[in-house]
Formats: sequence, structure tokens, C-alpha cells
Amino acid sequence: DKAMDIEVRTLAGNVLGKFLLDASASVLELKQLIAESDGPLPEFQKLICGETILRDEQPIVQVAAAASSDSQLLVNLAIPDFEIDPGSQIEVQWQVEAGSDDFLENLLFHKSSDDEQEWKYGKRGWTMSPDSSYDNSEVFCVGMDPNSGLLLLTHWDDWVGSRALLLPSVGAGYEVSVDGGDPLERAFEIHVMQEKSFSVPVGVAVALARKEDEEAFYDDIAGGPVLSSNASLINIIFAPGFLTTSSLCHDGDVQFEAVCLDRSVFPPRAICAERHADGKHHVNMRQCPGKVEELFPITSPGHSKRITSIVWVAAKTSSSVLFTVAGSHTISIYRNTGEGWQSVAVVGGSRGCQDGPLDQCLFWFPCPELRLLQHDSQPLITGQDGTVFVYSGGVLMKLASDLTSANKVASMRHELWLTEGDEGTPEFPTIHGAYGVYEGKIYRSILQSFGGGGWLIRRLQASALLRAPRQTIRRTAPKLWPNITEHKVFDRNDPDPEAAKPICGGREVSERPVKYNEEDRDRWDGDCRWIWDPYLWEGAEQPAKSEGKRGTDKGKGKISDKGDGKGKDAHEGKGKGGTTKGKGKGKGVDEGKGKGGTDKGRGKDEGKGKGKSKGKGKDKGKGADKGEGKGGTDKGKGKSKGADEAEVKGGTIKGISQGKDADKGNSKGGTDKGKGEGQGVGKGKEKGNREEKGKGKDRGKGKDKGKGTTKDRPRWRPKEA
Repeated sequence: DKAMDIEVRTLAGNVLGKFLLDASASVLELKQLIAESDGPLPEFQKLICGETILRDEQPIVQVAAAASSDSQLLVNLAIPDFEIDPGSQIEVQWQVEAGSDDFLENLLFHKSSDDEQEWKYGKRGWTMSPDSSYDNSEVFCVGMDPNSGLLLLTHWDDWVGSRALLLPSVGAGYEVSVDGGDPLERAFEIHVMQEKSFSVPVGVAVALARKEDEEAFYDDIAGGPVLSSNASLINIIFAPGFLTTSSLCHDGDVQFEAVCLDRSVFPPRAICAERHADGKHHVNMRQCPGKVEELFPITSPGHSKRITSIVWVAAKTSSSVLFTVAGSHTISIYRNTGEGWQSVAVVGGSRGCQDGPLDQCLFWFPCPELRLLQHDSQPLITGQDGTVFVYSGGVLMKLASDLTSANKVASMRHELWLTEGDEGTPEFPTIHGAYGVYEGKIYRSILQSFGGGGWLIRRLQASALLRAPRQTIRRTAPKLWPNITEHKVFDRNDPDPEAAKPICGGREVSERPVKYNEEDRDRWDGDCRWIWDPYLWEGAEQPAKSEGKRGTDKGKGKISDKGDGKGKDAHEGKGKGGTTKGKGKGKGVDEGKGKGGTDKGRGKDEGKGKGKSKGKGKDKGKGADKGEGKGGTDKGKGKSKGADEAEVKGGTIKGISQGKDADKGNSKGGTDKGKGEGQGVGKGKEKGNREEKGKGKDRGKGKDKGKGTTKDRPRWRPKEA
């Protein structure tokens, strides 16, 4: 029943601290108090009383009895001296990307124990380690300590299983094996803090991980694998040859939506945005299993949607918590005023990109409704010494330490993390979210396309030059910011005659708002998931009648029979690009809307057709038809007793008719090809890349009798259309 005064000293005799503990407390509780007093983690402590090494489960009273002490106890602390085993050591190097003028660097790493010590490049120029020691295609998740630049990577290998890689910004790193089934294998967001008292990477991390019984599914709108519910929270402790994980919450009804670290203390405290069984949000502080401090519930209206990011701002007088919510372009600020936690401000409102005094700032935080595993929107990013950055639209803002203002400091345009040498087969890599800022450099991952590539980790220098127009940037860094379309290939229609062309593909016409290459640079980051957001097209030239949602290639189609007249098919299609207009009588109408799709269909047409054209044509029984239209050209040659007339807008139609009719049209969108036989009359509009080929005989005036072929291939059409 007595309390014990315990003095802890190092082996050199320096006093680390004095602690008062109940005699019934365990040695592990003493270790935790030592860790909270800036000592090493409990896992790394060796406590010695006299000549006896203390065990974690031993009661203090038992230790005191062995030392013949009633109220005071002297304990020595042996701090381990960690060394990296040569077999697990990793060499790290940051390599400047060619043509980027030192703005962009790429991470390279390999094991020191490899026989071949030189740096290598993998397939198609992708970086990987010698002898494929670390195939970067198997890197899944990356976490960072913004105070030291330390990176923690999770890596899977078919031969040796899961590993964690600890890579410092300078010096040697190491690998640690991860047991099969460990929750770290399912981690998709990691936050790291390095213990500075050691010469090698030692520290703590927390991670959001997919629950063991939950599978992710692919969502077209979000553009990647998503979770149907939220994640679990795990604690990670690492050192050379040592890694343990444990759950920070054993309540299965608690779902974690966002997390950050309070790095003002060590071990750090996890600040968690949680959704409980009642559906309400709470912000709590967790440091070890079972140790929870409730900060505040979120009761503001409109906060029923998921929390997308959260940061902690430590201060001497009071601390603050900032968070963002899906579907809102605001930052909510709660502060501990001494009388408890209170909501003190909601910054932002309507979409925009305005810095200055915080109450005048505007933000744009586009994000999917569900949580993405690898490409989620995280507007709030932590920098060195607790600095808070805001990723808004296409710019990175830095908040003042007193949270009174924000200042634009860097461009977040995706293409700035790419060079022209990143062209794949043929796609360029996908740019993922940023996860930290260290020494003025922004860290983010990119994922290469197809089987020959993998993950790359790159960092970009925050610079005023990189917020300038693209043309200005390219004069200094000629390979930075390749001109790519929303299809992630070189723009085949680049007006620069010396511009690179795609090695294959690239026939789709780009519809991205190119205005933001040179103007209003801070509004858009180049993420084509959001290119059809109306906010993005304010003041920008928008393609006529373009439809779509956040960069997805989907279309809608209808097939209905609306016939009246002589004939069996009238075809009407809507897409993007040129327009072909005609009048006809028929028994069927096909209507299709879509982008970038392909349709295959066969039909029989019989009937009579009439066409209207703003053009001139010549008909000499056996002659040539020539038509003039808006934005296109109609050319026809044929032997017939009639006149072909057409009106074309924005496309090109070329036909040769010698008892055979051919129609070809080019526009924006997909490609329509189909075959049809019969005598038909068509009434339709076509906006899309369209190509029609037909064989037929002209008998008489305006009458088509014969057999024709039409290939119609937007991908959204049913096969039987």
C-alpha cells in the first residue's frame, strides 16, 4: 500500500528523473513514465536494480524487497546502442531528374549486401535496385516524418514476404521483416516520428489499415480501390532488427477516418477523427492501447460526412486541431482555450483559391465520397516543426503559426512531378497525394503504368518559378512538365512543331482546360478526375456540349423505335465533335451519347433519304458531288443519277460512290463503326469520332437501294444494337 520514490539514472550516473509509483505498480509502468519523460521507448529500456535485470511484469514492491528498500529505490537504465546489421543495410540516394534544373529528385535505394553495387534502371527506364533486390512495383504504402525526412515504406516480395524499409534523408537505412498477416501489410496511410537520440532510424509510427475482414472494391468515380467503411488504427515501433505493431483501439465499433501525430512529445500522441457506433464524430487522443483522452465531439451541422484530414498545432498556451470534411471547402478549427475545447472558426466557404488573412481565404477541396486506399484527398499536410500546409486546388498554402493568415508557397500541378522521360507504354504515371514537406521540398508518390513499372518517390522544390506559366518554366527546366492529355499521353495536337509525340495511341482529342497551363495557375492541380467540375470551367473555353463526370470514360445510350415512313432505320448519334445533319423517313432511331467509347452494331436500312446542306453539289448522272459546310469538307465521286447533299459542322466527311457509297467522319470522342445492308434513310446528328463505310447502288434521284456496310463502335452500345 506504500508509494515508492524511484530515482532512475543512466549507467554513467546521470539522473534521468524521479518517479512516484504505488508499490503494486509494475516495472512496465515505470518504463512508460520514463518514456513520457523524454526517455527511450519502453521496448528499448533495460532497467537494472543492483545486479538484477528487471522484468516488465515484476511488481515494484518485489523489486524493493529484493533491494531491501522500504520507500526509495535506485534503478539504472541501460540505453541500447543500435547498430544496423550489414545484411539488412540499405543505401539511399536522391537523384536529380534530367532536364528539371535540380527542381525534381527521384529516390533510389539498394541493399549494401548486393554483389553489384552500382545503381540500375529497370524496364523502360523505371528505377529499381540491383538484381531486383527491391522491385518498386511492390511498394504499397509510404509514411514520412516531416521533422527528419525519414521514410517508412511497406514492401511485398513473393520470395521473402513483407518487409518494412526505413530510409533516412541522409545516411544508411535498413529493412525489417514483417510477419505474414500483420496489420502493417494492410496499411494505406502512415505517419512517422523518429527518435533523435539515436544515430540510426529508431522511432514510432501510427497507421490507418484496412480491417482484416474487409475487401476494397474499385470505384470508377473515385478512380481507384475504395473502402466501404473506415479503418482501424495501429501503433508501430521500429529499430534495426526490431518492429512491433499493436492496435490502438480494441473497440470494433470505432471507425477511424483521419489521424495525425502530436510530435511535440515523444512518444508522439495520435490525434484521431473517429466515428462511433452512434454515427457521431469524436476527436480523441491515443498514445497506447487503453490510454484514451477524449478531446471533443463534432456537433456542427453538416459534419455527418467523413473527415478527410486532420492536423494538430501545439502551442505553449493552447493547442488547436484543424480538420476538413468531404464535400466542404472549409477548414474547421477547434482550440483548447483553458475552459475546454471550443470551435473557434470555420475558414473558407465557397470554392476559390485565395490567400491572405485567414478569414478571407478560399479553398477548393475536391474529393470522392468514399475513402480511396492510395489516392485519397488530404487537404491538410504537416511540415517541419508543426507547420501546417493546405493543398487547395493547384496550390500549396502555408498557414501562419498563430493561424491568422495563409500564404501561397508552391504549385501542386501534377505534371511538375514528371519529365518527358517518364513516358510509359504509352501512358505517363499516375500522380498520388502529397504526404509531407521537408526542407522546402514536397514529397509524393507516383505510380507507373502497366506491368513494367511500379512506385516512385519524388520530391519537388517549392519555388516561385514553378508557379509561373508553363512556357516560363520550360525555358529553365526544358524536360519538366510534359504536355500530356487527360489520357496520360503526349498531346498529339500540340501546336509546338518540336513537341514530343506519343509512341503509340494518343488519338483521343484532349478536352482538359489548357488555360491553366499559362493562366490562373493556382486553380487546378491537373487531376483529371475533376475536369468536369463546373468551377474549373469558369472563364475557360469549354468543349461544346461536352458531358462527363470527373474524368471517367462512360457514356449513356438509348435505342428506341420511332419509325414513320418508308424505310427501316434512321440513325441518330450524339457525341463530341462534328455534326452531320440529314432528314429521312424510317422505322427506327438509334440515339447514343458518350465519350471515348466504342460501338459495334449491324443494321439494315431501306428507304428514301433527303438531306440538307449548306454547300454546292453537282449531279451529272455520272458525276461528282462536292459539298461545303461549316468546319468540314464533303467530297464525293460517283456514278449516280442524283445529288448528294450534306451539312457538316466540325468534322470531315469523305465519300466515294461508284454504285458504292462511303462515308467517313472525324470528330472528338470515340469511333463509331458499323455495317448495314439495305435501302435506308438516316436522320441523325453525330458528335464523336465516326467512321462509316458502305456499299450501295444509287438508282434514281435520292433513292438508295442496295447493300451497305456501317461500322458503329461506341463502347457504351449493346452488342445487338
